[in-house]
Amino acid sequence: MDAFLACFNTMRPSYLQQVDREEKGDLAPRTASPLPALFLARIDRKSPVEYITRNTEKDKVRRCARDWRLGAAQRLLLE
Repeated sequence: MDAFLACFNTMRPSYLQQVDREEKGDLAPRTASPLPALFLARIDRKSPVEYITRNTEKDKVRRCARDWRLGAAQRLLLE
């Protein structure tokens, strides 16, 4: 998850300079809230990603989704 947050933090300043249709503070929670479900959908649902095959990798994605849902998304606002 740290690598994902690093990518987000690299992209965020440039993107936020262009945002004019919503409050900048609303952007992170709106975009972060569906991510855990999207992670799980690509592991455990009908259209799984083909490059995550080992159970240890799948469990890592599940843990990431759980942690994200339990509050890690709020870090997007703080970092």
